[in-house]
Amino acid sequence: RGLAVPAAYYQQFAADTRRTTTEALGHIFTANLGFEVPLGLTRRQNPTLFLVGQKEPGFMKRSARALSGSMLGGTSFMVRGAVHNWPLVQPHLFTRLLTAWLTDSPLPDSLLPVPRR
Repeated sequence: RGLAVPAAYYQQFAADTRRTTTEALGHIFTANLGFEVPLGLTRRQNPTLFLVGQKEPGFMKRSARALSGSMLGGTSFMVRGAVHNWPLVQPHLFTRLLTAWLTDSPLPDSLLPVPRR
């Protein structure tokens, strides 16, 4: 519930979570905490949008900033007031944002710059 999974998805999310092994969770946490920009990413010039929720932990924001900063076409934003699962919580915003990005239209005003720290 702390991840703000919408009620419509909660039962499936809970069932999937119960099937996850402790070992798998350990790998996920280790990978997240040991994040490094992948080698070769700096050569990419494709327009790429990195999004994080404003209420996500600092390491997620730092990762988005590092990824976007390593690419010529990288851009990163925080979704105002959002948690990690914001596309599930705000599917209409996700659709509007994705449509705007793909059609080179102005992005919704619910985006904030990712802080430098």
